Amino acid sequence: MNIYAKPGTKVKFKGNKLYRWAVDPKNADVLVAGNIYTIDRMEIHSWHTKVYLKEHPNVDLDSSWFDDME
Repeated sequence: MNIYAKPGTKVKFKGNKLYRWAVDPKNADVLVAGNIYTIDRMEIHSWHTKVYLKEHPNVDLDSSWFDDME
């Protein structure tokens, strides 16, 4: 996905198998593969980018788990 996407941009969750191990266990079932979500904000770091979604604003997620919507 575009790591410079603006708030309000729609993205699709790919359903990465690593998702369950990379987030806090209490948030492990937050996303559903294939569902569309809305970007709230992004945090760009040197080695990764965190995505925060409007639907789940307190859960930081990895940008590599999402595809841009066309």
